[in-house]
Amino acid sequence: MYKLRVYIAGPMTNGDGNTYNPEKIREALEAYSLLIRYGFLPFCPQLSLIHAMMLPQDVSYAEWLEHDFSWIDICDVVLRIPGPSKGADRECEYAEGLGIRVVEGLDNFLTAYPEPIVCKTT
Repeated sequence: MYKLRVYIAGPMTNGDGNTYNPEKIREALEAYSLLIRYGFLPFCPQLSLIHAMMLPQDVSYAEWLEHDFSWIDICDVVLRIPGPSKGADRECEYAEGLGIRVVEGLDNFLTAYPEPIVCKTT
């Protein structure tokens, strides 16, 4: 048995790269919490905002993307939180380039993946 690893891509700022969008961050965190309760193994890069707020100059945008791409490499599916985001768009393009499915919106995700456990053949 194998639990699906889900990368959550979505907006973090209001499009200016500086002003955080609390509604979209909350939407991602609510999805993260729900997926955990349903038995999925989600990765929520929005949680990195704690680091960015406490140590704002510590990691560059390019370093964050490289970090996120490494997580996408080992995920089974990407959940795209709706809303404009250049970073989330890049993450989704990267995932699709690897053949990883991208699902837009939590409702669509739960329809596509009603169960968190799938059998993988070797």
